[in-house]
Amino acid sequence: MSWRAQVEKLLPTAHADDDDAAEAAVLSMIEAALTAAALERPKKKRRGGSIPGKAANIDRGREAADQRLYEDYFSPSPTYPEKLFRRRFRMSSRLFDRIVTAVTENDVYFTQRRDAIGVIGFSPRQKVTAALRMLCYGLCADAMDEYLRISETTAPEAFVHFVKSVLTCFGVEYLREPTAADIAHHAAINAKRGFPGMFGSLDCTHWEWKNCPVAWRGMYQDRDGSASMILEAVATQNLWIWHSFVGVPGLTTTLMLLIGLHFSLIGCEEVHLN
Repeated sequence: MSWRAQVEKLLPTAHADDDDAAEAAVLSMIEAALTAAALERPKKKRRGGSIPGKAANIDRGREAADQRLYEDYFSPSPTYPEKLFRRRFRMSSRLFDRIVTAVTENDVYFTQRRDAIGVIGFSPRQKVTAALRMLCYGLCADAMDEYLRISETTAPEAFVHFVKSVLTCFGVEYLREPTAADIAHHAAINAKRGFPGMFGSLDCTHWEWKNCPVAWRGMYQDRDGSASMILEAVATQNLWIWHSFVGVPGLTTTLMLLIGLHFSLIGCEEVHLN
């Protein structure tokens, strides 16, 4: 009997006049439903292993794919120069190498190992490249297969490990609020440039909201007549982004955006940008 059928069977009991009996019936109904749902939940599919009737693993040629990736971007004389590397990876090759080294030291998942039958696994380069391409281009996991030879099940796995490792390795330094020392440092730099008291530059851009609900369109309609959200950001001269937020209605003017924008500083009073 399915858990839904068990719930329907217990429903008449739940309408008993006695409060205690009704409460006991409801608790019994919930417990029975949870137990039945747990029994019906499909078991997690195991990957790999020798299973009768299971198709053989596809030989994707992962080593050849890793060599091609190396020759394209990482060899002493790569096919694509640094300019194209920066455009496609959204970072310099030096920063990419730093990230690969950090995540490999933090998580053994990124190390290149052999499986139970001695087949060499994916290199750290391949796993990090797959994660970055999913981040930079919004590609689906299956799109990693043709060039990197990483399957649609391995690519999301690499993505999750990559995000966790980056947060562990770089979160303390780069995902923090500005300190008093940061504020003093950037204020001094901007004072020399003729902007005393300035911490950073504020900018915003409108992102069109194609499927904005009709009831909300008036609030999110911008000056061009289309519905949009505002992405706001505060950045300093060294290209660090100290504040970002998306979701402000497109109707909001620049002045109202400035009045409403503020962020708390560690060890300092609250500062308003106005």
